[in-house]
Amino acid sequence: MVTGTYYYDLYMDYIGKSWGVPPGTYIVYNIPIGNYFFEAIDIDGTWWGYDGHNQYITAGINYVYLYPSGIPV
Repeated sequence: MVTGTYYYDLYMDYIGKSWGVPPGTYIVYNIPIGNYFFEAIDIDGTWWGYDGHNQYITAGINYVYLYPSGIPV
């Protein structure tokens, strides 16, 4: 699940999974069990919104929560 106000590119282990998506819930299928790094990056760059999260994925349904926010000025 991605929260925020803008549009984001979504990555898993630095591989793009979705581009220019609004906040919401997205599904990635057939992920083998193991540890993965998930990211949401604002389409205008990390300055405007970024969050990354390591998570161990188990069998069944797993939820990853990303809260991208901009860098404070």
